[in-house]
Amino acid sequence: MTTVHTIHDEGAVWAKEAYDKAPKQLRMRLAQNRNPVILIDKQAPYGIIAANKSWLEQCGYGTECIGKSPKILQGELTDMEKAARFRKELIDTGKSRMTVTNYSKTGDAFVQKLHAEAVGNEYFFSKLA
Repeated sequence: MTTVHTIHDEGAVWAKEAYDKAPKQLRMRLAQNRNPVILIDKQAPYGIIAANKSWLEQCGYGTECIGKSPKILQGELTDMEKAARFRKELIDTGKSRMTVTNYSKTGDAFVQKLHAEAVGNEYFFSKLA
């Protein structure tokens, strides 16, 4: 398994490689957002490349989430068909929304309203409400 080097910056944790090339405006948008937010690589396997403090607290993860797929949040009550449609719509159109049951690292289920959008050619910005 490949080791992902991380960096902490103003309320967010990043994959170092992504942090180094992300525009300052995007880094600030992630860190200053009050809602839980992750930034996902726009290329398969669609790994999490950054997460703000609110997302880390809600989902119970630390730096170990960086490089992992958002599928780490899925569990027994997650509607996998809805998640697949969300992912396809996001890839095809650059934006998507859904409400889904996901799970924290400790296994606690919670409902999330997700809104994701493409940011440039490299990232998907996914905000939880």
